Amino acid sequence: MADERRNYYYPGDVIYSGKPFVTCVPKNIQSEICSYCYARKSALKFCTCCRVSKYCNKVCQRKDWSNHKLECRFLKNLPDYELTYIIQIVGKIIIKVKGKDWALITDQIGNDTVSFADIASHTDELDSDPKLKLAFKEVAAQVREYIGEENMPPQDQVFEIIGKVLFGYTADVSPAGYVTQISGFYIGLAQLNESCVSNVFVTVEGTDVKLRAFKKIEKKIEALKISGFQRVCNRKSAKIFRSLYQKNCRCNECSLPYGTSVLTKIIDDTKAHFIIQKSEMFLELYRTLYSFQGEKLIDKEFFRRNIEIELTKQEGVLGNTNILRLELLALKCLYLGGHPREQLEDMEKLLKYMKLAFGEYYPELEIVYKSLIATSMLSQDFARFVSYNEELCRFRLTLFGDESTREINFMTSLFGHLRMFNVV
Repeated sequence: MADERRNYYYPGDVIYSGKPFVTCVPKNIQSEICSYCYARKSALKFCTCCRVSKYCNKVCQRKDWSNHKLECRFLKNLPDYELTYIIQIVGKIIIKVKGKDWALITDQIGNDTVSFADIASHTDELDSDPKLKLAFKEVAAQVREYIGEENMPPQDQVFEIIGKVLFGYTADVSPAGYVTQISGFYIGLAQLNESCVSNVFVTVEGTDVKLRAFKKIEKKIEALKISGFQRVCNRKSAKIFRSLYQKNCRCNECSLPYGTSVLTKIIDDTKAHFIIQKSEMFLELYRTLYSFQGEKLIDKEFFRRNIEIELTKQEGVLGNTNILRLELLALKCLYLGGHPREQLEDMEKLLKYMKLAFGEYYPELEIVYKSLIATSMLSQDFARFVSYNEELCRFRLTLFGDESTREINFMTSLFGHLRMFNVV
């Protein structure tokens, strides 16, 4: 066992713990929060130089100076742009790496030392991908407006940095409850292989991130596989966003012919084509509407009825671990409402299929467990409530340790007392 521990990571093991190379507080909330600790207070004080960033006090301001000095004199020039955080991060990195050897800017992940120079930028693909090249040129123009022509390196270096940011790993370090994303760029995490079937995941504590295993993994950096977004329970990200994160994906799911891998499994290829098209259409329609207006534009009854029809058509045609089946099932039972008993049945299917596809400690399973617990309480199903609370407790104990189980144990005890007095 000692040899196994030396050579392998196990579920819950912390592989990486680090601070961001640069962070970015979006322009639209800089007047509302402390740019260092992210606290929301009414008595925040402006940085006297830029008059944009605010701080709780001089202590926070001093601690943030190494990060803030990279953009202090530029913030007033920050353009209103759809992806402003990318402009900020690219601009700050340009200033931070100016005149330095990129190979000497390093981070430690596991037993490996990695450098900023090692991060893939995909600039070799620009000539064969005209749309991607246009995106790079647009970002470069916005960065030039932000930090000024005099601070811009040669175009090839600018494109290298843009590529590293777009296709590297930018973590959301926002405190719980924040709607606007506060981003941090991490050199160590940017080295990892992007994969639809990952084996590691990221948790955020302040601006620090921890990379944890959720499967048994050999202790080699090339064995670590990360996903940049929720694969199944994500109702926000439309196709254009997901394609960025999958640009450097070299996993089996993306390299094998469609229908031959776990996430693309087809049972009957004589009926699959039209069903796949319709499933993709419904998912993209929902996500596009949701990305513009949240739930305001969503006709839940329409989507629930039509997704039920598509799920029925998929039976015997697409495998239960096919990602389209998983995503439609998740959308129906987690976000579109319906009768609690029917939701419970769908959630239990989703839990089973996701475990088959991704493993029993896949982080997104926590969303399903919590939904099962909440719906069990709503339907007054105490047996299910206790059972899934215990499963979630074991799940979080494996991944995070004892501290994470206290709230779960409290909820089980509370519901037991409420049931005893016939409150539920």
